[in-house]
Amino acid sequence: MLKRAILVMAGLIIAGSAGAAVAQDLTGLWTGQVNVISEGQTKFHTQAGVRGTSVTVSERQGVETFSNEVIVRIDSQQGNVLAGSWSSGDAGFPFVCGLNSNNSMLCADETGYFHATLSGSTMDSCYVQAGVSGGAGKFAACGTLTKQ
Repeated sequence: MLKRAILVMAGLIIAGSAGAAVAQDLTGLWTGQVNVISEGQTKFHTQAGVRGTSVTVSERQGVETFSNEVIVRIDSQQGNVLAGSWSSGDAGFPFVCGLNSNNSMLCADETGYFHATLSGSTMDSCYVQAGVSGGAGKFAACGTLTKQ
C-alpha cells in the first residue's frame, strides 16, 4: 500500500512538472518612457537629477509629474526568478523578481516594488516607492518598456 501511494505521488509530481510553463528568456535590456508622479525627495530627484512640472493634487503642495526614460537590465534568470537593475539618468538600482505562470512579474529593490505584465517583447510596468521616515519621498511610475 505504501509503495502504491509513493508511485501515485511520484506520478502527480511528474505530471505537474510536465504541465508547468517554461519562462521566456527575459535577460537583456528593456527601455521605454514612464510617467511619474512624485512627492518629496525621491530616487529620481536625488540621484537621477530629474525635475518635473509641479502640480497640485488634492490640495497637496510639492507634487510633481514628469516623464522619463527608464532602462531595465535583466542580468540573470533561473526559470521564474531573475535579477537585474533599473536606471534612470546616471542612477542604477539592483532588484530581484519572481515571474508567475500568467507572465506577471513582481520585483523588489531596496526601497520599492514594481509589477510588470509581459507580452512578447513588451513589459507593461509600474513602480512604487513608499515614503519612509527620515524624509524620503514617495512616487509611482508607469509605462511600457520594449526589449532591445
